[in-house]
Formats: sequence, structure tokens, C-alpha cells
Amino acid sequence: MSGQSSSSATAVQFLYQVVYALWGLSYLPEARTEMVTSKVGVVTKLVEILRGVQKEKVVRVALACLRNLLVADTAASDMVAAGIVKVLVGLQQRKMADEDIPEDVEYMYNTLQASMATMSSFDVYKKELMGGKLEWSPSHKSEV
Repeated sequence: MSGQSSSSATAVQFLYQVVYALWGLSYLPEARTEMVTSKVGVVTKLVEILRGVQKEKVVRVALACLRNLLVADTAASDMVAAGIVKVLVGLQQRKMADEDIPEDVEYMYNTLQASMATMSSFDVYKKELMGGKLEWSPSHKSEV
């Protein structure tokens, strides 16, 4: 194994361990609130991880963590602003060996679609603008 692929595997393993720790913390209401309201941008970072990492074990724990965070205050709108809907659509098209991933993807996609339908267009636009990612999302297409 070359040095670069070894360091890449080490980086992926380290990322997995960090996200796994966040997932464990996401079961605690106080930690969930802190993760969503923190200036660190945990929600955005988790969405970026989903966007950039192919390793299924990392995808699985990042999705599970985001799923737990959905119940927190502004998490759904933060996820939408970070571009998770496009990431979820991409994950829906991938073949996964882990059966938990498609289930979490579908749950999150459906939950976020319902959440976006109740957000005003301005709320979604503001979140997208603040997140630096404007998208033609369902709330912009809805007549409501």
C-alpha cells in the first residue's frame, strides 16, 4: 500500500470516529441543541461530509447524526441551506451495501420536503442566502 492511500485511509477512519462521536452525542437533547446552534456549523459540516466522502460507514453515521438533529430547533432549515436535498437525491441513486443508508435517506428526504413546504419562500431564501447556496427548491416552486 502506498503512503498516500494509507494516509487517506487513516483520514477516513479518523473522520468516521469523529462523526461517530457526534452521532452518539446527538441522542442527548442538550448536545443536539448545541450542535445546531453552535457557530462551528456542525450541520453544514456534516452535509459537506456527506457530499464529499464515499465510504459507506462514514455516510451511515453522518446520516444517522443528521436524522437525530432534525428534531432540533433550526436544523431542518440549516440542512436545506447547506444543500442537503441535492446530496440526498445523489445518495438515492447510489447502490449501497448498507441497508440503513437508503432508509435514512428516504426518511430525511421526505421529512425535509414536508418541512420545506411549511417554510415560507423567504425563510428558505434567507437560509440559502446566508449559507451561500441558492437552489431552486420546492418552496420556491410551491404556490403557497
